[in-house]
Parts: sequence; C-alpha cells; structure tokens
Amino acid sequence: PWRNLSVRKPLQGFLTMHNRKFGFRRNDFSDADNFKSVGTASYHKIHRNTGYKITDSGFKNSLSADLNGTDMYFEAADNNSLSFGDASSDSAFSISAWIKMTDATSFPIVAKIAPGDDNTHVEYKLVTLNNDKLYFFAYDNATGIRERVFSNDTITDHEGQWIHVAATSNSDGESKTMKLYLNGSELASTRDDNGSYTAMHNTAAKLFIGRDDLGTAGSSNFFYADGAVDEISLWGTELIEEDIKEIYYGNKHAFVQRTPGPGNLVNHAKYSDLVSW
Repeated sequence: PWRNLSVRKPLQGFLTMHNRKFGFRRNDFSDADNFKSVGTASYHKIHRNTGYKITDSGFKNSLSADLNGTDMYFEAADNNSLSFGDASSDSAFSISAWIKMTDATSFPIVAKIAPGDDNTHVEYKLVTLNNDKLYFFAYDNATGIRERVFSNDTITDHEGQWIHVAATSNSDGESKTMKLYLNGSELASTRDDNGSYTAMHNTAAKLFIGRDDLGTAGSSNFFYADGAVDEISLWGTELIEEDIKEIYYGNKHAFVQRTPGPGNLVNHAKYSDLVSW
C-alpha cells in the first residue's frame, strides 16, 4: 500500500526545481532564483525509480550545506502544506534528515516556529538542546503548551559523522504517539507534555532549517546549527520503522544493505514526486 500514492501520499517538501512554490531561499536572499545555496549545497527533484541499483560500496557527499553555527540557515515561506494542525485536530507527519554535527549542543534541524515575531507562531520543531539530546516538539499556539518526546541518551558521540535522524507523530492530539529514530532504529525516549494541548495551529510562521528561536515576541533568541545538513524531508504521514530503514539504507534492507549516507538519492527513489533538500 505504501507504493500506492493514492493511499499514502508522501509529503511535502521544501522546494521544487521548477517553481518557487514554497518560496525557499537563502537567508541573505542571494541566488534566490536559481536555488543555489550555501557552500556546495544543491537541490534535487526525486523521480520514481523502477528498482534499486546498488553499485556503491560507500558514499561520497559534496552536496550538503555546511552551516557555521553563527548566522547561516535556510528558510521556507509559510505554506499550508507545511502545517499539520488546524487548531481542532492534528494530522500525522514525519521529519527525516541527514546531519553531521560539529557541535551537538543546541543543533536546530527543522523548526516551524517564530516566537520572536509572535508568541503564537509556534508549530513544531526537531532539534537538539543544550543537553545534547534530540527533541521533537508539537505546540498548541504557545511555547508553554506542547507535546514532546526526547532521547534518553545524548547524541554527543555522533559529532563529526553523518547520521540519519527522523521524528514521527500520529494524529491523536494530546495522546499522540511521537517517536525518534537514529540511523534507522527507534531511540529509547521519554514522552511528556505541558499545558492543555488540543492541536497545532496553522500559523504564519516560516519554516527554518538550521535555526531555532527560544525567544518571545519582540525578543528573539536564535540558535544556529554548527555542522552540515542534507536531504531534509517533511512527510504528510506517520512513517513506520520499516519506512525509515528504507530511507536510511536506500533499499529493502532485509535483502541488501548499502553503506548508508546522504548524497545518493536512491535513498528516496521509491517516492514519486517527493521533493527533498
């Protein structure tokens, strides 16, 4: 059923090679029309592949974005397809990303929040915090009303190496199931909440890659990713572990395993029309 896109349509990506549907751009607004990015990064349109062709013994990646931890990030203009709540109910969604952290402390991956602009402009984010643990948040129109899951252990030991992280959520509101994955396997984690949560809201917040804001209205407090990011995708469904292993290994892992890593887009080959950064 996964391959039947009329049954399970994968997501929502950040941009396309053919138009600027989501208004994706560099934070300094340069190269906005030809989709060039910081450093050696580039963007890829993923087309359906009829099968898996595993020819490499490893991977080489020269197309990631290397962020400096100071002021470099990416942003996507607000779009309804990037929101997964309507104030009364949530829809399922997932986030997938390859990251190479120079510093695992306060490493923002994806954040659709902007509390420095407006306290209500908060939806979800996947980040590490100052304790080097991986966190996945969903907010109900305020930073103090949220559902979250976080890893029991730090991911500090993975600094300086490419790792794949993923976060998934179903649509069950305050009782939603939220999970974290590292390199294709579910992480031991803790689930908690705060306040009376109903659902995320469809706000005007932009979506940021590599930047988090822990501030309040009129007083932003930005944190920036120090390291590299690649193949970040947002999915309008709750991926299961089998799906995430296929993204990680790039194939039906039960039959053949390639050395996992970003830079070989066979990782997403089965998902027709997926746009991934």
